[in-house]
Amino acid sequence: MSPFYCVLIFILTLQEFSTNLPAAAAEPKTTCNKDYVPEGTSLNCTCTDSSSGSTANVSWPGHSNTSVLIVDNVRRDDNGTVFTCLMEGQGATDRTTNVTLLVAYGPTDNTVSITSSPQYVTNETTSVTLTCTARDFYPSVTYSWSGLQCTSNGANCTFLPRPEDERKYVHCTVLNSIYQSSGHEIKGFAAYQLHFAYGPTDNTVSITSSPSVVTSETPSVTLTCTARDFYPSVTYSWSGLCTSNTAICTFTPRAEDERKYVYCTVLNSIYQSSGHEIKGFAAYQLQFASTTQSTNPPKNSLAGKANIEGLFILVCLFATTAAVEQLNSHL
Repeated sequence: MSPFYCVLIFILTLQEFSTNLPAAAAEPKTTCNKDYVPEGTSLNCTCTDSSSGSTANVSWPGHSNTSVLIVDNVRRDDNGTVFTCLMEGQGATDRTTNVTLLVAYGPTDNTVSITSSPQYVTNETTSVTLTCTARDFYPSVTYSWSGLQCTSNGANCTFLPRPEDERKYVHCTVLNSIYQSSGHEIKGFAAYQLHFAYGPTDNTVSITSSPSVVTSETPSVTLTCTARDFYPSVTYSWSGLCTSNTAICTFTPRAEDERKYVYCTVLNSIYQSSGHEIKGFAAYQLQFASTTQSTNPPKNSLAGKANIEGLFILVCLFATTAAVEQLNSHL
């Protein structure tokens, strides 16, 4: 037999052997009710054998003895849990496939907040940027704003407030992204009330003195700086004869301090956070009351003198009357 025929017979034999080999078993196929399972709901998966005419035994070891896997009331701590579908029997090699549980959760009202920069704003002079922050959610979220002129669809919203917006609200709603695919709504909500920083002005700052009357001999003077019509808070500073960082300043006056000034500056507290300066100013001039005694005699001395002069006149009249009567008796 020629070598050619030997090779041909070998090829034909190998082809027939390959044709008679059993087909490789297909991997199990799983179908689940959701890609992301909302927290508090159920995972439902079915595992099937795609091989034709298969009678393999299907189970989820540790969870189900059937082809159906049901996990009720899933929690966020279950996120990432792996479940295995097992197919065995028919003398074939066991086959497995895995399903990873993805739990969608958050945010809630308690995990959504809004912050402002600058924290306080002034009328139509400074833009405000609000930032909506969400915590504790999976897999992702979308943002929406409402109220005033804030219509951004991102986490940040910048707008220029108007005077009439004082104490109005801006709202941020944070929605879990699974809403787009499943229609299941998981959301959190936050509100921010707008406040304008204002005051004080020079017209709303004043200084009072205790005691109200001061002389060069007064041991100490306490000045009180009072501010009205401001928001949110103020700080005080003194200069001149008295220095202090509170609303009250105490000092000891000296003779050479006559007609000198003490100054109080009241600064709105937003300066520390924004550098925006709103302030009022007041000045107090130290003036000593006169301690010189009056040269006019007291009223009591004048009254005594008048009484003596009156008595003297009465005595003179009495003596004159007696002398006239005595003269008449001798005539």
